[in-house]
Amino acid sequence: MKVREVVLKSAVNVGEQLVEEKHFASSDIKERIAEIHSEWKGLEEAKRNRWNKLQNAKSLYQVGHGDLFERLLVVETNLVKFFQLINKDNVCD
Repeated sequence: MKVREVVLKSAVNVGEQLVEEKHFASSDIKERIAEIHSEWKGLEEAKRNRWNKLQNAKSLYQVGHGDLFERLLVVETNLVKFFQLINKDNVCD
């Protein structure tokens, strides 16, 4: 995005110079510069929103794995106890 921002700023500077020089299409150039600024702000906002969503998903994913690991430990512990109980019952028979 940084490279595109440099190109965008360069194009806007050329447009502003043309407006200062009273180019015959100055009003159209001004409109287009305003549109470019507006679209760029929208793109930056979309980028921020996407980044935030990715960070939230990453956090959920990491918490989810920790949760899963803890649950697996509980299941494993219960299975061990269950098998110990079964073995104890078989020895007593």
